[in-house]
Amino acid sequence: MTEENQPEAGAHSQQSRESKASPEQGGKPREKTLQELQKEIEEDLHTKERYRAYLSQYNSDGKSLIEYLARMKADFILNGKRRQEREESEVMGLRNRAGSSIWNIQQRKLFELQCKWRAGAINLPEVETTYDFEYWSDLIQRCPFIPPITQEEYHLYHDYILSEVTTSTKSISGSGRLTSY
Repeated sequence: MTEENQPEAGAHSQQSRESKASPEQGGKPREKTLQELQKEIEEDLHTKERYRAYLSQYNSDGKSLIEYLARMKADFILNGKRRQEREESEVMGLRNRAGSSIWNIQQRKLFELQCKWRAGAINLPEVETTYDFEYWSDLIQRCPFIPPITQEEYHLYHDYILSEVTTSTKSISGSGRLTSY
């Protein structure tokens, strides 16, 4: 597509927010509806030479393509920012959940140490009673006697999370504790 055939960026974004003031809204401009904006964009696509030249390469009159492009552009102009904010919020939620879930590796290590401690196989200076394991479970990120997560453990956990077991049953909670083995 040549430069003269390219649509103007944001040509309708400013216009979409501007319209005649209505008395019910205290003289404030009202936002155009999706249909109004779509019709305006379709008209642009039908009448401006640079668009017609581009669309002429298609066998049909391009009507369905024009309707589709106009609908998508109008929707983006009116709802794009809200959709982007929602998507960013979802990504942050997933990042936070992933950050919490990674501590499941340490919870597993603490559980294994607890089994060994109860069997009398090891002595942990920080642990006097079984209640101490609950304490460290709640403060897993600060537990001094568990070694840091290794790359191997991380990759193993990563593969597990992406496995069929977890994607079909959703067995991992975001609480930082392993809820299913």
